[in-house]
Amino acid sequence: DGRMQIDGSLAVFVIYSGEGDETPVQWWEETIPFSGEVEVTDADADMIPVVNMRLAHKDVEARPDYDGEMRDLDVDAVLELDMKLYEEEVVELLEDFYSTTQEIAPVKKDAYYKNLLMKNASKLRLSESVRLEEGQPPILQVCHASGNVKLDEAAIEENGIRAAGVLEIQVLYITEDDGRPVNSMKQDFPFEQMIEVKNIKPDSTFDIRPAVEQLSTLMVSGDELEIKAAIGLDTLVFDSVKEEIITEIKEEGSLLEKISELPGLVGYIVGENESLWDIGKAFNTTIESIQELNGLETESIKPGEKLLLMKAVDSIPILQETPY
Repeated sequence: DGRMQIDGSLAVFVIYSGEGDETPVQWWEETIPFSGEVEVTDADADMIPVVNMRLAHKDVEARPDYDGEMRDLDVDAVLELDMKLYEEEVVELLEDFYSTTQEIAPVKKDAYYKNLLMKNASKLRLSESVRLEEGQPPILQVCHASGNVKLDEAAIEENGIRAAGVLEIQVLYITEDDGRPVNSMKQDFPFEQMIEVKNIKPDSTFDIRPAVEQLSTLMVSGDELEIKAAIGLDTLVFDSVKEEIITEIKEEGSLLEKISELPGLVGYIVGENESLWDIGKAFNTTIESIQELNGLETESIKPGEKLLLMKAVDSIPILQETPY
């Protein structure tokens, strides 16, 4: 209530050289867990969170340990959160109204609502072999690999969304060349994935969050690597629902003269698909009056049923709300 709990981990990779020219290049890799709370006004546990995280600032500094040796690292990072919270609620819409004494008319306009159609966690696996470009020093040992997903295109098709993009891989490795002990290679892997979404419509909207969930490298030879990756495409799909809503009630005059010309008591046979509301509105009476006069315990009526109708004498507008 009023806050968002964030739990995750920060992957840290540092490459360094020690004191002296003969010290080989070294690297250090660690996963640092973090946990914290962010204040979010009006948040509650029933909402659906969509959180995108970005590393806005990073800094690593060597610090002396208890012996005075530079063996400790001080890591400082700032995470930027882009958060969306989706809440489902029931909206009461005024569908129809009438008065037994006044001629009244609705003023309407179109309203649009978002309806959550599906939350889909689609996964895609890639496996590719890559070779070093000509002139690059051979690989002695892979020390680090990282990846980034870029979504280039996403379009709605029948029963789903076709997403296309690129997985950008960067590999840092140690070489046998003393003059160039560390080298890197970059490679782009295009991908295409069909995200299944039943009952999707051409005017549906969606939000796709791509992420690299797994990444591994296998050294095949001094100039070839086998790269395996798993990409997650977390997707929220919404329907855009259009409803005509009543925004105002406009009075157009009195019904007293018209009412005076109507008979006080009418016999009526219920037609197909008619409700007590339809009959009451047509004959200037109320549902309650029809139920009381005909001994009806509920509003349920059947075609062919015979009813007695008596015109109402009250002046209260009758409103009908439809839950949406």
